[in-house]
Amino acid sequence: MTNQEAPANLRLHYTIMCEDVRVEIQSQLSLMGIFYAMQVPQLPVTLLKLVILNHWSGEGQYFLKCAS
Repeated sequence: MTNQEAPANLRLHYTIMCEDVRVEIQSQLSLMGIFYAMQVPQLPVTLLKLVILNHWSGEGQYFLKCAS
């Protein structure tokens, strides 16, 4: 969000880190390779693919910036 106060009704329900997320035929999500914990010998680390799945609820306009 840019220069805005976070809305009081915005709520983060959960965050899941996994290797891939696929949308199935009936709009269901399939999560592949869910991470319980990540331990790396050193930083920075290189991953082929990392997906962060967030479930939010609330109303309003929000800005999300993703690094690629």
